Amino acid sequence: MKCPNCGAELDENVRFCTKCGAPQESTGPVPGSGRAEGPAAGGRKPLPMRLIIGGCAAAAAVIILVIVLLTQPKKINLEDYVVVEFGGYNTAGTASVYVNTAELSEKLAESIGGNANSLEMVTALPTCLSAVEVSLDRDSGLSNGDSVTAEITYDNELLKQYKIRYTGESVTKTVEGLEELTEIDPFEGLEVSFTGLSPDGQLVYEYTGDDTYVSESSFTCDQSSGLRNGDVVTISIRNYDEAAAESSGYRFTQTSRQYTVEGLDGYVETYSGLTEEFLSFAKQESQDIINAYAAQDYSDECTLGAIEYAGYIFQTPKDMSSADHYNILYVIYRGTVSHSENDFPATNVYFPVRFNDILPSGGDFTYEDEPEIEGSSNLSGGVWGYYTSGYANPLTAYENLVTASADVYEAQVGDGFEKYESYTPIASLADIAEGNRQTLENRARDIISAYIAEEYSDSSHASELTLAGYYLLVAKSQGLDDFAANNRLIVVYSATVTNDENRFAPTTVYYPVQFEGLANLPGDEFIYTAEGEVEGNFSFENSSYFSRGYSDGAKMFSDLVTASRTDYTYEVSDGLKAFGE
Repeated sequence: MKCPNCGAELDENVRFCTKCGAPQESTGPVPGSGRAEGPAAGGRKPLPMRLIIGGCAAAAAVIILVIVLLTQPKKINLEDYVVVEFGGYNTAGTASVYVNTAELSEKLAESIGGNANSLEMVTALPTCLSAVEVSLDRDSGLSNGDSVTAEITYDNELLKQYKIRYTGESVTKTVEGLEELTEIDPFEGLEVSFTGLSPDGQLVYEYTGDDTYVSESSFTCDQSSGLRNGDVVTISIRNYDEAAAESSGYRFTQTSRQYTVEGLDGYVETYSGLTEEFLSFAKQESQDIINAYAAQDYSDECTLGAIEYAGYIFQTPKDMSSADHYNILYVIYRGTVSHSENDFPATNVYFPVRFNDILPSGGDFTYEDEPEIEGSSNLSGGVWGYYTSGYANPLTAYENLVTASADVYEAQVGDGFEKYESYTPIASLADIAEGNRQTLENRARDIISAYIAEEYSDSSHASELTLAGYYLLVAKSQGLDDFAANNRLIVVYSATVTNDENRFAPTTVYYPVQFEGLANLPGDEFIYTAEGEVEGNFSFENSSYFSRGYSDGAKMFSDLVTASRTDYTYEVSDGLKAFGE
């Protein structure tokens, strides 16, 4: 017989289908038909109803289980398809990770059904493969024996339509098989030498090593010229890339090295490098040059007194690229320049004689160019005044020779001239020490006395000169360009002037003498830049006689103080306050 539910061939009189479990219609006697109860024909008895119900339930459970199994998504463990590979060298190894998409694609085709080339799989595979990502917890600086973990992430929402589900979390691998790095000291094969003359020596290097990874072009130097003995230069690996070197199997034990410049012959670099013999020669040569200059260039009325040694300046370049000379020596002498007709006051002039590019040679020294006097000064003021080589002010000499070139040259200053490095301009009368004030008073008295002796007639006389007081003018704007303009001290003496022939009435005359550029130096020394003659001019009342100075104290104050108040502040000593403040 056949099962009416599934069509399977069955034995006669079976109650349930042996394939699908469906109940079958009975062909034997129908219970309750009037036949006597008892065993069926052939001795078989009908199954109890509880067995029939139990069988139906079991069959239903099997069907449900089969349905559940058929509808569950198929799981794929991604840990089976993650590949971690290692490369590079021990301590500098690298790791990479990827998914073996070829094998995973086969598994996906098997799970979805069909083959990898079917139309359905051509659409499904890209989606399924894009749903997974892998990353490493570390991928560089690896050594053999290290552990590397690949983390797996995926999106199962994209796979629902294909009844696929990914599983797996991570894969951990042990680093192995990395080769050892070759360590190189690139400077072992670098030959370094120094040539030329200090302080303009040059560095030369050549690579003679055997390491093919290193060549002469691998190096760079922070300074290869303008060198002097004792300089330290650094040679480095040019554009060194540690990762690139290690990827090629090399590691440098050092990437830079310092070298001290030595063995250069060269120009003298310190004042102490000049021998006593050469310095004696330079001093004598300087005296000859200064005296010859005065004899040739000064007029008959101008005289240079005896000169004396005042110190030295020795300079060496900080950077030869910006310097004109390898070294400069100034031998400085000082002498008083005067004029027989007093066209300018007697002035101390400093004469720096320059020797440059001094080079040791066979136990002696040579130098370039002829020595010459540095600087120029106007001794009398005005465009057409008296000029001399040298400096009338040592502060100006220091400023021009040392300070102005400090960016280019290092300077050693000594034998007394170093005191002009710093100074303090006089800003009040109290800044002038008693001894220095006395010096100024005596000098003013001498200037006034010389004027009276030379200019007054035999019949005119000035009584005993008496100190009347001081005016001090301080520039509102202090500067370095003209030290003389920083301040002025006017020392005023008075005397009663009479005439034996009564050509004028006895008159009190005030004689002001001006000193400019006053400053205190270290060690309680004092200096002033310039001194003048007696200031002012007036005519005696009811007379043709006239004199320098002032007979009117108020006019003296107006001319010397009030007229300068635009640019100067002022201070008046007690003896002169009666004429104005």
